Amino acid sequence: NPYLNTLKKSRIKGICKFIDFHRIPYYYNNVFSYYGVKRRRGWEILAKHNIEANRTYYNSILTVEKRDRPLKLSLEDLERANKYL
Repeated sequence: NPYLNTLKKSRIKGICKFIDFHRIPYYYNNVFSYYGVKRRRGWEILAKHNIEANRTYYNSILTVEKRDRPLKLSLEDLERANKYL
């Protein structure tokens, strides 16, 4: 399912990092099946290290807007807001 929510993605990444850090033997497939994610999709989640790729699909700046809606904030506005924060 390409529309996995951010919470599920972060839980999968977090539990795998935690178990790896403590060097506990486990199978990744067990983690994937616990969260109801197919093996291939689980490996895709773990392979992406980009913060923007971790976001929900429709909030990602990596994808083009396909709904023909005007942006409320331009990319320049977002950059200025990030500098301000």
